Amino acid sequence: MLFKKRLAIFFVAILMLYQIWYAEDFGTIPMLLQVLAIFIVAITVWINGGKILISKKIIAWFLFGLFSLVSGFVIVTNKEVLLSSIITYLSFLVLCLAIYNLCVSFGSTKWLTDIVLIANMVCALSVILFGEAYNNGIQVKTMGPLNNPNYLGISMLYGIFACLVRMDPKNWKETVFHYLIIGIFTYVIILSGSRSSLIGIVILLLTYMLLGIDVNHIRTRFNVRHIIYFITLVIAGCFIISYIVTDFINTAAFERLLLLTREGGTSGRTNLYDIALELFISSPFIGIGYNNFATVSGMGYFSHSVYAETLACTGIIGCILWFAPYFTCANELIKLRKSGFEKNNRWIALFVLIVFMGLFGITYYVLQSMVMFTVLFSQIDLEHKNICGNLK
Repeated sequence: MLFKKRLAIFFVAILMLYQIWYAEDFGTIPMLLQVLAIFIVAITVWINGGKILISKKIIAWFLFGLFSLVSGFVIVTNKEVLLSSIITYLSFLVLCLAIYNLCVSFGSTKWLTDIVLIANMVCALSVILFGEAYNNGIQVKTMGPLNNPNYLGISMLYGIFACLVRMDPKNWKETVFHYLIIGIFTYVIILSGSRSSLIGIVILLLTYMLLGIDVNHIRTRFNVRHIIYFITLVIAGCFIISYIVTDFINTAAFERLLLLTREGGTSGRTNLYDIALELFISSPFIGIGYNNFATVSGMGYFSHSVYAETLACTGIIGCILWFAPYFTCANELIKLRKSGFEKNNRWIALFVLIVFMGLFGITYYVLQSMVMFTVLFSQIDLEHKNICGNLK
């Protein structure tokens, strides 16, 4: 079993490193993703003795893919592009199902968040040491011309979350070390000029910290360790303020943030939402076809929001199928928190982050985003198993 487990982790690590770093920096290798996916699925079936566990949440997303395929063939004129898009989506989903099974079989998601942390650390170092200029209206810095700044920013946010998973508040040295890594990820986001990701950092860390506060524990157990934490945070805060005053105002990220306060700073996004709403009204029940926004709208690119894209492309039925797991997750996280789920705050923070970043990206077009949702599904089901003795 140990050999099978190590083999599975090895192939998942190669897949994530390839998808998160290599493909974004150097370009894709034909068929490598598919080959790795086949190996991972085969090993998963091997580990589970030929059985596959299927989460109800992932079933909803399979139905979303099936509906998108059937409705798309009725609406979309370019069937080849539709079929290619659906095959990619279903490939991502099969991988996520395999990863879900591995997490349940191993009884942990930590191995996967460790892989996400390492892969994104490679990305961060690649940007800092070998990054190239990227013209995004304003000159920013990414891994290279293939690496979109917003995608890079989202990757760094997932890296920050992975740090939170590893962080042990009882070990102040380890906590400081992980906050230093979070600082590196934050610096890369600043270099990328991604405004949405900068806001995402605040949302992620605030949710994590506020939900992690235990007032009764502070009252009864306030000790030297808490004083060290407080002093560390004060020092870090002073460095951040100093950086903002002296250096941050000269960065591309700050310049892009200023665009939000200028006329037209958000008009591009608003225009995309308006177009998405018009397309939804034209076909409210089944939409205009999966991944067809760029073509029908005449914009040449997608809507940059999972909410706008799903509403316009798959209509009401598609929205119900895709977003049903969101509501299920929210409900289960609330129940787990009431039952005393330890470290629940970081998983709620991940959920809040994914929901927020959906305003700026499309989850089912990006493998890493789907994998992070799968991590959340797996953790919820594992905690439910620990409490109730069975999976959801």
